[in-house]
Amino acid sequence: MARVCKPWQAALFATLVPLSSTAFIFRLTELRPHVLAILCFCLLLFAILRQRTWLAAASCAAFALSYHAFYIVLIVLGLAYVVKWRHEPGGRRVFAWALGGLVLGIF
Repeated sequence: MARVCKPWQAALFATLVPLSSTAFIFRLTELRPHVLAILCFCLLLFAILRQRTWLAAASCAAFALSYHAFYIVLIVLGLAYVVKWRHEPGGRRVFAWALGGLVLGIF
């Protein structure tokens, strides 16, 4: 341990060694859609609470494109419609945009 690597050498080593492993690449490809779906789901919840139409549509479309279980978004949208949006004036508009984004992401 007498020799110390320079920072760029250590960064290169720390990056290239895991990327050369097939097991690491397999795990990375398996986990990436789930992480993206979690991010999209969090954005959807934020859009539901703040009634952001474009964000709701974009997050639903991105969720459907990144993950196969789009029925989770349908369940959340249905619950939000029954609990929150049914009695609010702009709620149906957000619901329609979110459904439109989901349909766009599925197709």
